[in-house]
Amino acid sequence: MKQVAVVKGEVRRTVEEAKNYWLQTITNIISTIIFFLGFSFVISPDLRGSDLFLLVSMLLWYFSLEIINQMSHYILEEKYFGTIEKIFLSPYGPVTVLSYRAFSSILLSTGIVSVMYLGLSLIVGISPFSITLPMILISIVTLAGLYGFGLMLAGLTLLSSRTSSVSSIITYVMLFISGMLVPLDQFHPVIAAIARLFPLTNGVEMLRVIATSNMDLLGFILNINTYFGIVYSIVAIIAGILVFKYAVRRAKIKGVLRSV
Repeated sequence: MKQVAVVKGEVRRTVEEAKNYWLQTITNIISTIIFFLGFSFVISPDLRGSDLFLLVSMLLWYFSLEIINQMSHYILEEKYFGTIEKIFLSPYGPVTVLSYRAFSSILLSTGIVSVMYLGLSLIVGISPFSITLPMILISIVTLAGLYGFGLMLAGLTLLSSRTSSVSSIITYVMLFISGMLVPLDQFHPVIAAIARLFPLTNGVEMLRVIATSNMDLLGFILNINTYFGIVYSIVAIIAGILVFKYAVRRAKIKGVLRSV
């Protein structure tokens, strides 16, 4: 029950922050809408795939933007106000606290994304019921990998507070080289190999396969790339936890937990 209370507290905190930083939230939403509409008109369907694929991929990218930025922002905010120690004094530990933070951010983003999906699908003439269960499932698997990636950036924020530009660069790099706009086989092999290091890439490629082949749930379960995505996300989560814990140890040794 205590953990439920902590989750509720983080959800309330996230909602209040969204109200206080409503302009930033609106800006992220508008930029995502502009990107989707612009790319849907400019890039030919032969490259970007169907409108449904592009829409779901763009909204998944919006999720990645929120997850990656929120955890780093949380660390930076606590350091700024000098209350970073409360994360480490929590009986659940800093990783669990950040996990609750990420979960509350996902809950809020889910509501925003649902409204965006309904509105944009009607604008471009897609049935809101076109999205399939395999698309939703691979999106959840991808979000798990993004959580691990967010933990890594949160660890970097513990060591250096100047990571906001880094997270922004990473999210926009993922937008352009994840295979969302152009298939990976159109990239130079070196760039394609680098792109596969990002959690979003594998999810987007699987979304492309599901959308183009009309893959059903059984085909999704039997597809080897589904299990590759699951293994990748598990590895990303483990790596994120290890990197964050290492950053905590280094921050304590260097005494930079409070420095902004």
